[in-house]
Amino acid sequence: MADAEAIAACGGWALTIPTAMTVQNCRDVSAVHPVDADLVKAMAVELVDIEIAAIKIGLLADMATLDAVVEIVRQRPGVPVVADPVLKAGGGASYPPRRWSAPTGRACYRLWIS
Repeated sequence: MADAEAIAACGGWALTIPTAMTVQNCRDVSAVHPVDADLVKAMAVELVDIEIAAIKIGLLADMATLDAVVEIVRQRPGVPVVADPVLKAGGGASYPPRRWSAPTGRACYRLWIS
């Protein structure tokens, strides 16, 4: 939400595709549920009639979603990508699955998004 508001304040229009749903309060996150990767891809397909100036990637809660986002990015060659991985909640809760360590997540971003 904050990213969309910042983009709007600069005169842009944010087209958001949720990749995860969180259960949280102002201090912490109690649950993270990935959005189905096929649904993420389907939402992106519907944006084909809109010129995309940049892509910002945030919380990716599982590998299937990461793979879907990589596919989406590769379908838009030349569009700048900002990777802003969410690895911890403000209250300290870990976002990615326990089996996916922060170094692994960073390595995936570098490998697949570049």
